[in-house]
Amino acid sequence: MNYIKLTVLLIAFTFCQSCKKEEGKGGNSSIIGNVIVKEFSDATFLDVYNEHAGLGEKVYIIYGDETGVGDNTTTTPDGSFEFKYLRKGNYKVFVYSKDSAHATPFFVPDTVFVKNAEIKDKKETVKIGTFYINKVL
Repeated sequence: MNYIKLTVLLIAFTFCQSCKKEEGKGGNSSIIGNVIVKEFSDATFLDVYNEHAGLGEKVYIIYGDETGVGDNTTTTPDGSFEFKYLRKGNYKVFVYSKDSAHATPFFVPDTVFVKNAEIKDKKETVKIGTFYINKVL
């Protein structure tokens, strides 16, 4: 009889562990932020020609420890973005920008700016701030 109870408890424990929800869609939380574009007249990046809200810029998210992009969104006219319906966990949000520091090889014109976010509670909105990206006219 004790063997049966132990087996049932072990199966229930294993089932509950497999039901643990990983980072990603399916929750009630969100991550918000915005994008500001700095436009330069040439690739020396010495003088800012214009600065404005990043309308139509792509923003990407990676769920937890995954290696690939989980989702992406496009910024609104005021440069804001939101990833909705997320579960508790850790996330990486990133954008591409022209490399003003020339830190990447000449044949790789873009660099990546990443912000980490952690959702700790249900129905939480995490603000990750502003991404400043560079463009050459």
